[in-house]
Amino acid sequence: MMLYMIAPLLNKGYHVYTDNWYSSLRFYLFLQEKNTLACGTVRENRDIPYELHDVQLNPGASAALCGDRKIVATKYHSTKVVHLLSSVHGHVEEDIPDRRHRGINKRPQASTQYNRNMGGVDKQDQLIHPYDCTRKSMKWTKKLFFHFMQVTACKCIHLAETS
Repeated sequence: MMLYMIAPLLNKGYHVYTDNWYSSLRFYLFLQEKNTLACGTVRENRDIPYELHDVQLNPGASAALCGDRKIVATKYHSTKVVHLLSSVHGHVEEDIPDRRHRGINKRPQASTQYNRNMGGVDKQDQLIHPYDCTRKSMKWTKKLFFHFMQVTACKCIHLAETS
């Protein structure tokens, strides 16, 4: 499914940002062969090197590993631990102003760019989550229908606020 959606972008040098549902090392290696770079969050139990998995981090700290194919695996602890894979960014840390303590925090560039480019999708998921109307006992067709209704309502509210 994902390959079908991004097929027009392959071999053109684009950067693709993916959610943890689609991210995997195998997929990123395939994209790299097709001259398309990728960055995204990855689930903790999927394609994270053992050396990075066992690292304990304090809030605000990060650790990274780079393989021979130039895909960087990063573990970053902000308010919770986030795992990232990136063939776009190395392990470069950026200074980010901290609004609460009026200081400066270090954050991996992959995390900053991911948040900048994936903001709309994650925001929509955050808005829908507290009002999730799907239940375990529903058939999948009803779940899909109600999910699309919620997404449509969320988009309508956003359009009404912006216009």
